[in-house]
Amino acid sequence: FFSVGVFFFSLCAVHAQLPFDVYGGLNIASTSTTDFSMFDISDWEKFGLKSANSSSQEGRVRIDLATMQPSSMNTGLMIGALRKVNDNLTALFEIQYSLSGIKLIASNIGVNYALMKGEKFNLDLTPKVGYTKGTADLGVISVIPGYTPPVILTEGTFDEGDNLTMEFSGLQINLGITPT
Repeated sequence: FFSVGVFFFSLCAVHAQLPFDVYGGLNIASTSTTDFSMFDISDWEKFGLKSANSSSQEGRVRIDLATMQPSSMNTGLMIGALRKVNDNLTALFEIQYSLSGIKLIASNIGVNYALMKGEKFNLDLTPKVGYTKGTADLGVISVIPGYTPPVILTEGTFDEGDNLTMEFSGLQINLGITPT
């Protein structure tokens, strides 16, 4: 709570000296994934297939992504800057950082286009485009019984109990409605 208060007062102090408006706040987004499946990772090319030779030292781990699908409510902070272009259009730049759930950092550029302007209430259409980079925890790797741990590949070594993570990055497109 204290850090949120310091963040808010810092924004107010910085805002008073800049040629654009600064905003910040909490960013809450739900994340889910689909179409994950189960697969095995094996070092059979180095040690031979156990199914073809029972004395093989093949290591094989099962990655059951179907049960490890990352799905969470992400809570984070966002900070941005607005610059008025004309009476109905404002340009924006924004940085988002998650504090829980899937770890991510994103930067966006976009606009707020005034759909409705009133004395006490405005409604803007807010399209944004940007770049996102993050990681998701997919759970723990398990060695298939009867196989020799660890699995040794040129890409890395996989052993019982290792944590499996997924890294992702790419284009982010948002379309939102912004009430003020």
